[in-house]
Amino acid sequence: MRSKQILLISMIMQSFVLGQLEFPSSELPKDTVATIGSQIISARDFLERFELMPWPKKDMKERIEYTKLEFLQSMVAEKLLAMEARQENIGTDSGTLSMQRNLEHMFVRDEFYKREVLPKISVPSQEISIGLKRIPYEIEVQIMGILSKKEGELLRKKIVQSKNKNIVFNYFIDSLYVPLDTLTVGYGFGNTLVEDVVFSIGKDSISNPIEIDPLGWVMFRLMQKKSNEQLMRLSHPDRLRKVENIIKQRKEDSIATTVFASVTSPQRAEANPELFLMLADSITAMMKADSAAYFSKGMYVFPSTAVTELQKKFASRRNDHFITIASGNLSVGEVLVGLGNNNVGFPSLKLEQIRSVLNNNIKTVIQNELLSREGLKRNLQQTENVRHDISTWLDNRKSLLMLRAIIDTVQISNEEIENEYQQHPEQYGA
Repeated sequence: MRSKQILLISMIMQSFVLGQLEFPSSELPKDTVATIGSQIISARDFLERFELMPWPKKDMKERIEYTKLEFLQSMVAEKLLAMEARQENIGTDSGTLSMQRNLEHMFVRDEFYKREVLPKISVPSQEISIGLKRIPYEIEVQIMGILSKKEGELLRKKIVQSKNKNIVFNYFIDSLYVPLDTLTVGYGFGNTLVEDVVFSIGKDSISNPIEIDPLGWVMFRLMQKKSNEQLMRLSHPDRLRKVENIIKQRKEDSIATTVFASVTSPQRAEANPELFLMLADSITAMMKADSAAYFSKGMYVFPSTAVTELQKKFASRRNDHFITIASGNLSVGEVLVGLGNNNVGFPSLKLEQIRSVLNNNIKTVIQNELLSREGLKRNLQQTENVRHDISTWLDNRKSLLMLRAIIDTVQISNEEIENEYQQHPEQYGA
């Protein structure tokens, strides 16, 4: 084992010289930046990791090339450690196998999304024209609650026919409508229907009635229309780009909703109520025990590290049947892994709020699982993209396990400890 460790460290130091000798240059892919045995690190691999991962002095432009070299060396070291791990049969533990399943489902779902949603996105010129007209402006409106569409149409008729609209608004307040709140709407507003209705308000200063969740039937009264100075300063190409991006995102969301519904709607899922309540109670107890640690930016965030603690608490029930689905049930362990992939946040620590948010997050876990199963049914796990991404993350996991195994072989005698202490007592609180 020790000779292999020395060889491994030597290979890490020499990888950029020796790696290039593994293939004739004519056989190397054009974007290869390093070779390690029969494996390569492509420019795509490097850029994806370098852009996403933190790294010391990464923001120092004067040494960026050296920083990139350091980062590439770390990726080569990771590959070498992962190769050694496979030789030593490290990375076959239950934790790694569970991680592999989770990665496969996640990347299969991602590939399914890329194939079924992204190619269907289009940006019609008519919608671009509408967006360019709206984007420089913001409209402030009063939200008016009404009992029904019929009463809203009656109110609008009286407003349109009146010469003094303010008198009519004041006369019918609390009878035909109730003022609820004010709202500022610009292009790209979260609710497309609300945006369309608000921007359609004309000289009559009032919109048609619409029904929206959770307010029910409402109308909008024009308060003021003003220019958005920041957007007004944008050049035409920048405005155009912003409009196109908003349209693309809206189309993507709409298509994704339709595609996901086509997969998930035919299937019914039901949770074990006893396990659900136990899970909600455990989350509540954990967060109340140290609420300040979970509070961030106005809400209580339940991070993946907390999900790991939850997995330990439910270790004895890990394989218990939690979610019933016709195409295959989900265990407690599988649901907890799925929750670890979500960004779980609670508005308060009230038990009913935690149950509500947890219920919605479990619905997301179920939806993700059903989408993954659809992708697996289409054999997307065999595609190059999925296999590449799984391999990258497993190499990372195995390299860390290998490094830990190497560190565990290091033995230090009492004499070495004493000598170190005598030489540098100030470092150890003496």
